[in-house]
Amino acid sequence: MTKIKTYLLSFVVILLPCMLSAGETTERMRNFMSFSQDNIFFPLMIVFAVLLVIASFFYPRFGLIVMMFFMLISTDMQLDSSSNTRAPSIRFEDIILLIVSFGWLLNRAKRRTLSLFRQVPVNKPVVFMSLIIIVSTIVGYILGSTPFKRGLLFSLKRIEYFWLYFMTLNIMNSNKEVKIAIKVLIGLTAFIAIVGSVQFFFFPMSGLVGGGATATSGFGRANTLADFYLIGGGVFAGLLIYSRKRKSTIVYIAVCVLCAAALIMTKSRGAYVSIPPLIFTILVVTKSKRFLYSLSVIVALFVIYYLFMIVISNTNTTQYENAQILVQKHTGDIENQFESIKDIATKGVDSDSSFYARYSSWVNNIDNILHRPFVGHGVGSVPLSYFDCHHVREIYETGFIGYGIFLWMNLTIFLSVLKLFMVSEDPFTKGMSAGFLGGHVGMLIHGWSIANFYTIMNMEVFWFLVALLMILYHNFKKEESKKEFSEIPEGVH
Repeated sequence: MTKIKTYLLSFVVILLPCMLSAGETTERMRNFMSFSQDNIFFPLMIVFAVLLVIASFFYPRFGLIVMMFFMLISTDMQLDSSSNTRAPSIRFEDIILLIVSFGWLLNRAKRRTLSLFRQVPVNKPVVFMSLIIIVSTIVGYILGSTPFKRGLLFSLKRIEYFWLYFMTLNIMNSNKEVKIAIKVLIGLTAFIAIVGSVQFFFFPMSGLVGGGATATSGFGRANTLADFYLIGGGVFAGLLIYSRKRKSTIVYIAVCVLCAAALIMTKSRGAYVSIPPLIFTILVVTKSKRFLYSLSVIVALFVIYYLFMIVISNTNTTQYENAQILVQKHTGDIENQFESIKDIATKGVDSDSSFYARYSSWVNNIDNILHRPFVGHGVGSVPLSYFDCHHVREIYETGFIGYGIFLWMNLTIFLSVLKLFMVSEDPFTKGMSAGFLGGHVGMLIHGWSIANFYTIMNMEVFWFLVALLMILYHNFKKEESKKEFSEIPEGVH
């Protein structure tokens, strides 16, 4: 009961930044939490940090909940304000992670369980990925291609995601806790989608919208939020397929509709292209007619919505003039995005200036990539927006060795989750694993138009879900071992 109350409390805490996301309230909130000598609340923040260490020491799950809350706020703190370009920065949750980690490690040391990490297949490639990030960055710094400050911050950020995975993997234990965590994620995703939709329709010029329904993600991060909806929507679609209760089915359909609508509102072409592979993967894995029926319902709802928007835009009433302008703009933008996808597919990459600019940056850097093919130029050797493609960026920064480890890591995740899906008879486990497989494929496809394996909102959710699935995997293997042991005849050793 205590655990349930804690997660319900976390649900309220996590939704708080979403409710404050539209307007200057969020900006004041971020200023309140800024690390500056001019901040009069700085001593209170020190006290908060000490209390958080103590809380994480006695109850690590609470520290994990607090950390998830600050992940959504995503407060940037620039380290070099003198630069006119986008300066290296840290985020508030980076510091929260260090604080919570310190308390958790003290807890582990007290219980003498520091070395008892759960053994799951994903651990090994994650460790090797961390090592290649460190090695490539050190080599890049020695050879002069990686600035020290940016290399250090970018490397720590990427390793931070892996550390979040290990912490979640070893803080949570039971399948019941995993189910509660998914319920919290459902509420979080639904609320972000609703807030983002409200911003999309009623606050189109807000800095928080930044080109799409970005909710609490901040300015210009519609692509990042689209990834969040891909992985979350995939998981919820899988849960819908194997749902056995009417109430749960209705909830899953509702959250899938919200994710699909908010995903379209991001106006992310890369995300649009990633949707068919996501759907195809889930269909191949599950062979579910129920998924096809649900998909038909969702498509029908969007057709009705689109027809409704056309009626509104063509209504000759001055009372709705502002609404008509807004609707025409949004529907026009979305139609243009789909049209540009069609042009690229039929006329080639030079038919769209934006995609051609990305393509040119990849081609023009082939010689630089081949100049250091093994461990690359180092993490942080180029600004974050230099490559709008994770695969090319990975090769450039960590070399073909790093990219090979990256593919190995993702293949291990995919095969481990696929194995869990095939051997488990539990509907929740099968639904979550099947949906994750679809979302994972969608993210890898989307990675050709964004460096999405290094962006905060989607990566923290991605690795959190990987940890939850590996907990299910570990618990299943443990139960199987117990069954095998119990079947050994007496007297046989």
